[in-house]
Amino acid sequence: MKYAAAIATLVATAVAAAHAAKDGAKGPNRSRRLKKGKTGKAKSDKDRGPCNGRGTVFAEESQVLDAYGFAPACSCFGCYSGDYCQYEEDIATCKLLVSDAELPLTTEGILEPRQITFSNTYRVVYQSWRIIPTPAETVNNNNNHILYAMYETLIKLHAAVGNAKTDGYQLVVGLGAHQLLQAANFAHAKLIQDKKGDPSAVTTIYSEDGYWSKMPRMAKAFAPSQAWADKGGAMAAETDESLVQLVVSPSNPLNLLAEDQDPLIAAKERQVWDLVYYWPSCFTDKARITPIEKDIMIFSSSKLAGYAGHRFGWAWVKEDAVATQMAEFISVTTQAYPAAEMLYNTVILEDILASIGTDNDFFVEVQKELMSRCLEMEAVFEATGGRFTNLTPCGNMYLQVECSEGECMQYFDAINLVVTPGPDDGLPANTARIAFGYERAWFDKIVQKLELL
Repeated sequence: MKYAAAIATLVATAVAAAHAAKDGAKGPNRSRRLKKGKTGKAKSDKDRGPCNGRGTVFAEESQVLDAYGFAPACSCFGCYSGDYCQYEEDIATCKLLVSDAELPLTTEGILEPRQITFSNTYRVVYQSWRIIPTPAETVNNNNNHILYAMYETLIKLHAAVGNAKTDGYQLVVGLGAHQLLQAANFAHAKLIQDKKGDPSAVTTIYSEDGYWSKMPRMAKAFAPSQAWADKGGAMAAETDESLVQLVVSPSNPLNLLAEDQDPLIAAKERQVWDLVYYWPSCFTDKARITPIEKDIMIFSSSKLAGYAGHRFGWAWVKEDAVATQMAEFISVTTQAYPAAEMLYNTVILEDILASIGTDNDFFVEVQKELMSRCLEMEAVFEATGGRFTNLTPCGNMYLQVECSEGECMQYFDAINLVVTPGPDDGLPANTARIAFGYERAWFDKIVQKLELL
């Protein structure tokens, strides 16, 4: 709590300095106003923070901005403006982004702000962090105790939540699930080529419709060694054992566990399980989150905790040959995992682990907030008389809307709500995804936008 107060003071001071400089340029009597909200009451900057609760500011960046005469300033969420984000723009004409499955709501009271520090001499020597040694291998090595802490935190977190078995696996870390999915595709493609004795053999990548929109791009980027395919192409590829299937459970955007999706096509040793949402914070039926053990299981702090900007993903990999090739991909693309981010993300994971079973249990609080928001949005859709309905079981940070009177984009474009079109995820054009794991003020504008439909 002491750090939370200190950082709030630091941010407020930095923002005030930036605005004072601007005020000086525009005249000494420049006034600020707070726009009244629905309640008719206007909260002060002191009550809601330096950006009035409607934007972000990063005081830490003063360390580099000072050299250029800048100071940290508010970056307002969509539909808010002003130096302090104190103005609400016209809801009918302002532009609002809801196409990114982010989770910064965790920073608003669920994860307590804390200071994470390291000096400019912290681990300046190259760290070859790709496959992480087990705790038994690092416990007696002082230089590797950071790896011991990270590994122990992960296995304890999985055990406490009960979503994955980790014994007998190698742990591979990378720059988010994004890099690890690519690493897994690369590993399988290399092993398939080796098995066939053909360096030009093509590996087919497939995921059931309702996939992450970037998955096809990830495969096509490595053409001709990799190719993206639909279900028919996937079934054909499996006949010669050249198929890799990406299994997203629960799925994005339909929020279905693997057992509720179509039967899997690829053999289990060529399945890559994307489990970034496989936490009780993102799936309401906690009893169905059970310890699984698949050949490759990928997780990330982005979808677990909302820290997409800090790029931390981890994969539990059963086969040594696959882990080795995944590590090779990381080596030739980004060398290894960065030291500062290893420390940063381990701190975040430790905080989440420590919260379990407390009055501020991370998983309970996140699920409670996501469920409440989904139900609020469903109530808005219900008022449209069936023109718009939610296809996604509530509980995750997104939902898929079905538009009964035609393609969805015409309706969302008309109200300047930037959604993900259904075809981007392999789904029909009369559907679209809305992500809503943002900060509260951002979410409030999503609801106001939907009320325009």
